[in-house]
Amino acid sequence: MSDFVGSDLEQYLIEAEKDFNARIADIRYAEREEGREEGALNEKKKTAAKLLRKGWSTEEIAEFLAVSTVDVEIWIADETRN
Repeated sequence: MSDFVGSDLEQYLIEAEKDFNARIADIRYAEREEGREEGALNEKKKTAAKLLRKGWSTEEIAEFLAVSTVDVEIWIADETRN
């Protein structure tokens, strides 16, 4: 192995490991972001359900949550199916 110390192969392996680690870090970051977005969406769905029970219209809920009325209608439909 000492023949490879300082060689092009050693440098290639070092760079490949750095690239691999950077890609893994990017994937983990993306997964965390996806989890945050999913969590925020679930909170909006829960809030929409609560507001609907309080008598709010789908339009009012959509405006309050800054989403489309179609999204709210889909969430409500999903909620009633479950």
